[in-house]
Amino acid sequence: GARPAGPRLASAFGDTVVWNWHPYAELQATLSWWESDTAYHWILSWDGIAQIGGEQLVFNDFKLVEATESKDGTLGFWFVYGIEYSPDPIFQWEWHIDTSGNFSLTAGVPDEGWHIVLEVNSDDTGTISYYEDNQIELRAAWNADGSGQWWEYENGSIVDSGSWV
Repeated sequence: GARPAGPRLASAFGDTVVWNWHPYAELQATLSWWESDTAYHWILSWDGIAQIGGEQLVFNDFKLVEATESKDGTLGFWFVYGIEYSPDPIFQWEWHIDTSGNFSLTAGVPDEGWHIVLEVNSDDTGTISYYEDNQIELRAAWNADGSGQWWEYENGSIVDSGSWV
C-alpha cells in the first residue's frame, strides 16, 4: 500500500536545515534547525489553512514550537505557543545543569501561574515543588538514601506534611 508522505528535506543551504510537510492539505509544516557558536536551535512553524476542532484556522508562518539546547548540554528550553497568536508561550520547559552537576527544571503554563520546579543535586538529593497561581501548593524533598519529606500548602502556609523512609 501507499505510505503517507512524511517530512521532506526542503533545503540545506547555509547554516539552516529546513524540512517541510503537509499535515493538512492546505497547511505546510516547516521544521527549521540551525547551529550557533554555542547552541542548537529549532522552530516548528505552520503556514496555510487547517480545519481544527470544526473551525477553519489561517496560519501565516505561525511559530508553534521553539527550542534551544546549549552544545555542552547544560541548558535549554522548549516554548510551545498557542494558536490564538499570542506572542507569549502557553507552555514552557527550561532546564539547567550547573558546574557542580546539579540539575534544575522548571516547566509550566506562565499565563495561568502554574509550574513545577524540579531540582536534582549531584549528591542524589533533591526537591520538587508545584505552584498554582504562582503560590506553592506541594513540595517534596528527598535524601540520597531515598527517604524524604513532603509538605502541602494553602495560601502559602503548611497545612499538612509527612515523611517516608
